[in-house]
Amino acid sequence: MGDGGAGAGGGGGAAAVGAPLVSIIIANRNGRGLLEECLSSLAGITYGNTETIVVDDGSSDGSAEFVRRRFPRVAVTELGENRGFAGANNAGAGAARGEILLFLNNDTRVTPGFLDGLVREIAGGGADICQSLLLRPDGTVDSAGDFIDARGVAFHSTAVPEATAPILSARGACMAVRRGLFFELGGFDERFFASFEDVDMGWRAWIRGRRVAVVPGSVVYHRGSATVSAIPDRMKFHGSKNMMVMVMTNFEASHCARGVASLLLSVLARGAGGSPAGAGRAGALRPPSPGTALRAAWWIARNLPYVCRKRGAVRAARRVPTSRLKSLNLIAG
Repeated sequence: MGDGGAGAGGGGGAAAVGAPLVSIIIANRNGRGLLEECLSSLAGITYGNTETIVVDDGSSDGSAEFVRRRFPRVAVTELGENRGFAGANNAGAGAARGEILLFLNNDTRVTPGFLDGLVREIAGGGADICQSLLLRPDGTVDSAGDFIDARGVAFHSTAVPEATAPILSARGACMAVRRGLFFELGGFDERFFASFEDVDMGWRAWIRGRRVAVVPGSVVYHRGSATVSAIPDRMKFHGSKNMMVMVMTNFEASHCARGVASLLLSVLARGAGGSPAGAGRAGALRPPSPGTALRAAWWIARNLPYVCRKRGAVRAARRVPTSRLKSLNLIAG
């Protein structure tokens, strides 16, 4: 058994002259059983100028020791505590040297040429953030990009475009982003902890006049929810509060008011046993239960200064209105 070849300073092939360094960042929490397949698949990639960083997010299953022993060329950053998807990936970005940051879930298996297409799109100036076409292990489509509806509720597309196409946000399971833009955006919002930090980043990038795209020729297999499934109630809470925060910070005032009102109506409809608006949209998040929505609203009330600061920062950086994003079909409805 070799070291996987996906370590700091090298990928699966020889580095082409002028090929930008790509930092592959893998956040991991108690995912030792997933890392073998993920890191081994990186050994066969054709893009040659990479470094790989596993950020261990307070694991108790010996993940860090396993990576050091089995994949000695992979850098390991141990946080010592659970900082969530956002915090772990931000820590990895802080340790990275690459011009392009590639965030990859530990429950993925990459294909040999997946990185080439992403790098071409970003280095060629076509997009600032990209995602691969994500397939489930059985070959069905997991995600061809994320979008939101007029309420700010996220949903994913399973329609595979023939060529690179704009999406509102790239799925964090395999997201490539220009290093400068990542830090310009302040990284992933660590108040989100986990859930929708990738949607928030893509949305804010478009607001600044940047572009996000899916590259269908780049294929990655993704099990999905392999880490977060162990804490579903906590994830429902974070998903609900983060969705509300996005609506309150990323929409202009009129859209924000309509979005909040629509979300409340959807929650009430669910509580009454009715059919929430937009419930039939493929890949759409189901509106939270009234109890979860109440917990999320209470969190926002206690953290209102943060919400206001973030809204002000988004407003100051806005170059593209919501109406434009709707005309591009990045916001539905």
